[in-house]
Amino acid sequence: MIMSTKNYVSLGIMSGTSQDGLDLSIVETDGEDNLKFLGGYTVDFPDTLKISLRSILGSHKRDSVLNIIEKEYTDFVIKKLKKIICLNKKKIDLIGFHGQTITHLPNKGFSWQIGNAQRIFSSLKIPIIYDFRTNDIVNGGNGAPLTPIFHKLIKTKFNMKNVAFLNLGGISNITILSGSKMIAFDCGPCCNFSNIFVRKKINKEFDKNGLNAQKGITDKKILAKLLKNPYFSKIPPKSLDRLDIKFDEIFNLSLKDGLSTINDFITETIYLGIRKYINKLDQIILVGGGRKNIDLIQKLKSRIKIKIDTSENLKIDGDLFEASAFGYLAVRSFLGLDITFPYTTGVSSSISGGVLHSYF
Repeated sequence: MIMSTKNYVSLGIMSGTSQDGLDLSIVETDGEDNLKFLGGYTVDFPDTLKISLRSILGSHKRDSVLNIIEKEYTDFVIKKLKKIICLNKKKIDLIGFHGQTITHLPNKGFSWQIGNAQRIFSSLKIPIIYDFRTNDIVNGGNGAPLTPIFHKLIKTKFNMKNVAFLNLGGISNITILSGSKMIAFDCGPCCNFSNIFVRKKINKEFDKNGLNAQKGITDKKILAKLLKNPYFSKIPPKSLDRLDIKFDEIFNLSLKDGLSTINDFITETIYLGIRKYINKLDQIILVGGGRKNIDLIQKLKSRIKIKIDTSENLKIDGDLFEASAFGYLAVRSFLGLDITFPYTTGVSSSISGGVLHSYF
């Protein structure tokens, strides 16, 4: 297949640290300044797949069990890709496939996202870009965050001046765009922390709208102890694995008090990360599942005294934001454009990344 137009229709696929589902988004873009959202959707993983994926978190090498789970995950991705491709009116030129992170240890030069891109290509016969992180890591970067260049495009598209994009996903990460500067880093654990707590306490997936957290009382001693982790005083760029922060003591609290404490912890880690930049910002745009947590958002607005909006104010679905970013990154990768930068991942110099499966 030869792509002859400047703008490519790209399908981005993202499954985040919370291991709760798959986001698919179609964008039309030139990989630089042009961007049009063409639709998408989010689909939950079946319970069996969630359990399987959570069972291999922290893995460092392949075995027969992991291979079976990867096939199960890949089959699910293919099924949902076929559905969205059938629904879409435009021909898909390219797929951007992030995969499911099971281990992220940038300090050891290791980040692993499972998902068989070759099988996806063989099934759909659409060129696919995957493995977005490795090239950054081998060149001295953390391999994350990957979405800041997409945030910069959104800033330009909507004529914003000094803005931060805060992703409240499994881990919170932020991109600060003030003047010509682009700085990004992981702030700390986020929805993955509270979701694990809820599953342990009441066998549900999450605290819907943060309603239980709103009724709790924060344990300030546990909060202070959690905030002593040296990660939070580390200077960016920096990136975090979901297993880096230990929070065993939190499980001694009640459901409501534990969730309140977690939301205060998330808020403080974000504040610690952003406080030196607050005076340089006009607003923060929230994306990711945590933007629906009323208690968390109230705490953020109370702690950070600047305007905070969700991406819906820009008419962009916050659940599909990262999937859209990987659609955009796939085109940049295909064209050999830079996707990671010294002040976003710590890479030695701005570079492209990703691996292509295609006919050519």
